[in-house]
Amino acid sequence: NKYISLEYFELQKKTMNSLEYDMEINAQFQETLESFFKLNIIEKCSFDYDLMSYPTAWDREFYLGIDWGRVHDLSVLTILSKHDGVYKIENIIELNNVSFPQQVILINKLYHIYRFQKITCEYNGFGIPPTEDLISSIGSHIVRKFISTINSKEKSYNDLRLEMERGNIILPKGHTKLQYELRTFQYEITNRGMKLHHLSNSSDDFCDSLMFAFEGAKTKHYGGYIAR
Repeated sequence: NKYISLEYFELQKKTMNSLEYDMEINAQFQETLESFFKLNIIEKCSFDYDLMSYPTAWDREFYLGIDWGRVHDLSVLTILSKHDGVYKIENIIELNNVSFPQQVILINKLYHIYRFQKITCEYNGFGIPPTEDLISSIGSHIVRKFISTINSKEKSYNDLRLEMERGNIILPKGHTKLQYELRTFQYEITNRGMKLHHLSNSSDDFCDSLMFAFEGAKTKHYGGYIAR
């Protein structure tokens, strides 16, 4: 297109992940199910290291992402550190058959240990009451509400994928549940936008928890914030 400069395309390559660039610039639209995180991207970001149940260094910021589970389902807490533009999963905590009041107590203890800059929680359905409890005990300046919609998840997952393509996300290679979910996380293009979801026999608890932690860590927030 003679009306668009090469500099424009170079800028888009720097600000879009590869999937966005293919759709928006190359007009390569997918109608079938595809893996959202390509295997080479996951492998690029995966390293052998042990998850730690306490901070090992204080020269970084810490963030928490919470994917609430029902009383008899799994809640996943992902602790993410940020240092020099690199995001590293420090710990992943699974809470199975733990009541919301008990989960809130544990998260308060984690906050006093890590002094999280942000705690980002899914604010939909049964996740609303425990998020409100956290806001009451920790404060709205720390606890952020993430309202999951097709648009909000698309934006946040695209941002996460872009940082993974840049090599700025460090994932634990040995965490089989997270690795499996990342490999089987799917997308499809609908008339409402990009639909992101897990396989019918799988889940996206660990993916979502990571995305929520990254959502809190990727930018500085001022005042109240609700993802839309």
